[in-house]
Amino acid sequence: MQEALSRAAHHGAAKVLLSVDARNAPARRLYAQMGFRIYARRSLYAWIADV
Repeated sequence: MQEALSRAAHHGAAKVLLSVDARNAPARRLYAQMGFRIYARRSLYAWIADV
């Protein structure tokens, strides 16, 4: 994660946005520890198609 943030900053990103399932408490803790804060809460519809 730190490498991804470093690369984003190196390439001029001012912010990084990520999404996480609300039920994924370990990931939410990790992101909070890394300085991320909740931006929005939304319902997510995931679609899949056979190809």
